[in-house]
Amino acid sequence: MDSFIFDLSKTDNEYLKERISDFEDVKNRLINNLSANNSISYNNDKFILLIDELYPSLLIALKNNLLGVITKKGGYTTHSAIICRGL
Repeated sequence: MDSFIFDLSKTDNEYLKERISDFEDVKNRLINNLSANNSISYNNDKFILLIDELYPSLLIALKNNLLGVITKKGGYTTHSAIICRGL
């Protein structure tokens, strides 16, 4: 996965650069699912999520509790942005 991420980071194409987060998401999910600590814990309160970069898997896991999302990274065509607009 790191090889794909590295290759995508070298491109000048913004759309392809936004796919980096998809590869990072899959990589992180694999690592978490293979480790002993693979659960997300949160209460049922509604909140606005402030995060550096939002991965689709986290967004799906928290979607019933989110009032909004503010991120540092990402773009209009990322999968997370598309899911947010859909919600």
